[in-house]
Amino acid sequence: MEEIDCLMERLKHFENKPFDIQDTLNTSVSNVICSLLFGKRFDYEDSKFKHFIVSLNKLFLTINSSSPVFIFPILRFLPIFNVDSIRSIYRDIDAFTMEKIKEHRLNFNESNINDFIDAFLLEQSKRDVQDSTYTGMNSETSQGNKLTWESRVQSCRPLDVC
Repeated sequence: MEEIDCLMERLKHFENKPFDIQDTLNTSVSNVICSLLFGKRFDYEDSKFKHFIVSLNKLFLTINSSSPVFIFPILRFLPIFNVDSIRSIYRDIDAFTMEKIKEHRLNFNESNINDFIDAFLLEQSKRDVQDSTYTGMNSETSQGNKLTWESRVQSCRPLDVC
């Protein structure tokens, strides 16, 4: 409910004048998702959060999950598939998420699970196995895992259903 109040407050700033609502709704939807993942919402004017949203939007515009590069990975070496720009976008997204994960690790309290990252860290500590999927929350994620993540993100694009 906090996000809807913030969204309504944001909409009041437009004073019944026409505007493009897509960015505002993308930010609001992203804030709801971030609340679940990171345990907090971000201010609409937070520069790091804005950069994160811009990076996600670039990713959605750049990636096409039906691209032949997903079927024939060797094609990633051809410049027409924008693999370098996708990697750059991933680095930006990874930087944001890794910062939040590091914050969670520093403040992790096993008896106070507030979000998905806390739940993941709890499960990771229970398993205590180094060669497991539960150790995969690091910046050296394999390209295969990134492509899987990419296709999952692509299938969950917030405003494409509207």
